[in-house]
Amino acid sequence: MKTFKIVLFMALFLTPILTTKPVYSDSFLLLATALCDYTKANDRSKIRKKLRRNKVKIRRVYDGITCNGKTLHQFAVHYKADDVVKFYETKVKASKL
Repeated sequence: MKTFKIVLFMALFLTPILTTKPVYSDSFLLLATALCDYTKANDRSKIRKKLRRNKVKIRRVYDGITCNGKTLHQFAVHYKADDVVKFYETKVKASKL
């Protein structure tokens, strides 16, 4: 009976923790959308300003942002945004690109 209670406890309390997806705030979604737009437009200065205004480093948020299913670097390469490609290559570790 004791093992049944332990299994029931684990099923009730650990399952929601293990199956939840990360929830992003609206401000993060706005930042991600802006970064995708500026990347597509090859506007490195606006990317830098947006990151500075939000007090965020690109290294911290790079993994959580995708544009059309691609990483920011891949998205920039796809749209031939050379200035932005160089920016991401200098700011983000090569293993994450």
